Amino acid sequence: MDPLPEMYLNKKKAVLIGLKHPDPQMNSVDVKGQILRMKENLMKLRGFSEDNITLMIQEEEEEEEAINTPTGRNIGIMLGSLVRSAKPGDILYVHLIAYGCSDGCIITADKYHLRENRFRGFIVSARRKGCNLTMVSDCLIEPAACSCSFPIKKPTLFQVLMERQPKKEDLFPVRHDLSTMDLKKTLQRTDLCSVDVRNPIEETDDDDLPRVILLMPFRRDQNTPSPIQSRPQTGPLNEKFPSELFFPPSPKGGASSTTTSPPHTLYGGFTNAILDVIEETHGEVTNLQLAQKAMEKLGGEVPSLRCNDPNHAYASFVC
Repeated sequence: MDPLPEMYLNKKKAVLIGLKHPDPQMNSVDVKGQILRMKENLMKLRGFSEDNITLMIQEEEEEEEAINTPTGRNIGIMLGSLVRSAKPGDILYVHLIAYGCSDGCIITADKYHLRENRFRGFIVSARRKGCNLTMVSDCLIEPAACSCSFPIKKPTLFQVLMERQPKKEDLFPVRHDLSTMDLKKTLQRTDLCSVDVRNPIEETDDDDLPRVILLMPFRRDQNTPSPIQSRPQTGPLNEKFPSELFFPPSPKGGASSTTTSPPHTLYGGFTNAILDVIEETHGEVTNLQLAQKAMEKLGGEVPSLRCNDPNHAYASFVC
């Protein structure tokens, strides 16, 4: 039987984003090296083509802004292009290493507060299109310990309103409800369900949905008193910190703390743990196993594993 034409084959595409910590003293972490290491593993162990891996790495000083410079605008363009060019069944992977000092935002290379709704919209778009998406969000948010020594560009009210106006070329589906100016109430929900890494549910045969996997170094329920749920959460988000993708570290310590910090709060620490597990297992690891083994390397701290179906926790990582 002749092989199927390439246009009918499911493709594997990735966007790897590495942003530097704004505090020079915290930049001992080789973010660029971590991103390149993930690229190598995707190519060697998962069959990604180099042409289908986009690198957005913040360099020391860039004289001119290139399309791959991880500015707020460029990140939005790249994510939009990734999902817009995808077909149902395509395998998409996004890895993000970032820092933020404002709830629900990260600081981009152009010193812009990029709100997480950009990423939520991307996740929803990929899900609706029938893609198999895996995203690792290794983001350290420290509202109480911000070490930025430069002014941060925040979106004006006009920019917020313009982001929510329907456009023919919209990158993502965004809620256009402008009945309130409270951004916490207009954030788009991904409706992913949390999986208890320590006590996962049993796998069943019901696994027909396209996979959407989200891995983060912090527990989804960190700021709420309720236990991790195994079904989508339909109630309101935590009013104090409504983030679904970016979580602050424990008040006991953080990357900028002068005391000894837990491994999972170190900048890039979660990425390093994941890379170690992938290489030690030669890529033969499920999403659940990856979270569990990363947990061991992070000193027992439980990362957050979220899926659109709990069964997908048992699927192989980025497959």
